[in-house]
Amino acid sequence: MRTQYKFLLSLLLTCFCLNLNAAPDPKDVAVVNTPSVTVINVPGVTIENDQLHPVPVAPKQYPREPFVLQGTFTFDTEVFVDVTMSPPAGKVAVIEMVTATFVLGINDHMRGVYLFTAPDGSELMGFILQPPTLRSTFADANDYYVSQQVRLYSAANWPVVFRVERNSTVFDGRHGVVRISGYSIPIDSPSLAP
Repeated sequence: MRTQYKFLLSLLLTCFCLNLNAAPDPKDVAVVNTPSVTVINVPGVTIENDQLHPVPVAPKQYPREPFVLQGTFTFDTEVFVDVTMSPPAGKVAVIEMVTATFVLGINDHMRGVYLFTAPDGSELMGFILQPPTLRSTFADANDYYVSQQVRLYSAANWPVVFRVERNSTVFDGRHGVVRISGYSIPIDSPSLAP
């Protein structure tokens, strides 16, 4: 009989010990102090920043300052007219849009419309813009319009030049207006991306 008691007692103790080592039943956890949670680092938290465990870091934000530049021009006796505009000083200008309206004599024909930028005014980089659209025709003149999205960078203090070329050198006093728009960022910005 003692053997049976010993066996039952050892079986009972084994079941009791197994029950002590068993994982507790899972319980729902609710965070009640939203929108913020306080984490107390006891004994401490170590963050590894290596190739296997990269830690994302947000880049420094550089403010974008929108700008619009406008210039006017008149055809005298030249074949082309340049309108030179200066972006904000000490910044990199990102030009995103160019719009122009101009009037040419009825016998003048358009040769090209350009936008470029360079430190000395030479044609370093730029665009040949789409052909202007004829908006209306009068008795002695044609009214043109061009509007195009571009992506042109003008480094600090580089002028931006808008050029209209025609096939005539006849003085007729025709005129036009050009607007460029975009944004400027500090010169030390690592990225010009939008």
